[in-house]
Amino acid sequence: MKATAIDHDRLHGNHLAFFATHRGEVVRNRCCLAVKSERPEYQCAMLRAGCNVEHAKDESATIHVLPSALDQIPALEQLGYNHASGFSYMAFGADTSSWTVPSNVHVKKAATPADIEDFSRIQGLAFAGEEHFAEWHPFLHKWNSRNADKPEHRFYVGYVDGDAVGTCLALMHDRIVGLYAVGTLVNHRKKGIATVLMKQAVDDALADGCEIVTLQVVTDSYAESFYKKLGFNTEFQVRIFKRG
Repeated sequence: MKATAIDHDRLHGNHLAFFATHRGEVVRNRCCLAVKSERPEYQCAMLRAGCNVEHAKDESATIHVLPSALDQIPALEQLGYNHASGFSYMAFGADTSSWTVPSNVHVKKAATPADIEDFSRIQGLAFAGEEHFAEWHPFLHKWNSRNADKPEHRFYVGYVDGDAVGTCLALMHDRIVGLYAVGTLVNHRKKGIATVLMKQAVDDALADGCEIVTLQVVTDSYAESFYKKLGFNTEFQVRIFKRG
């Protein structure tokens, strides 16, 4: 089950599939991958082996450097890019039998427009907060609704006492399932709700014969250490550079 070096392109490919179906468009311009989105937060270029820094800088002020393009970093820095953060790409290398999960959480796969609204509302509140909810909710709901009927997308919603409190999206691509939008309302965090949702998604993916379960997380974050405790392994890291 554990991913190896040969799987790195496939792990990244799942993330690209998520960008293409939930954030905007993935395009290849002059040997450089780029993400185009109406949200500037998601606009980026991606450097991997064979990509050209000069072409990448014309695409975005944010550049993701994959491990195969680390030799391009000096050229990036000369162009005024600075290291800002990074993503760790993780793969599941165990099973969920040892996970401790609460019994009061009901997990439901979204099947109706009302379910997708529950998912989008909790996703917006969990990731954007009440202050920015009105700005983010329409964007999230639009993309979730577009993918709601696609069999490769599974939207899980966690309920406590009938109230939606958590979300997890599972995206199947190239026999790899990626976990995205793992979020919980602030007043329900650290109660095992995200673990319940992820367990359902992982168990369903394994039952369907998927080869790898993957996710991405900010490098050296609390979330990365949490996922390691669940049995996820950090397979490789992408360094993110920003200009200006």
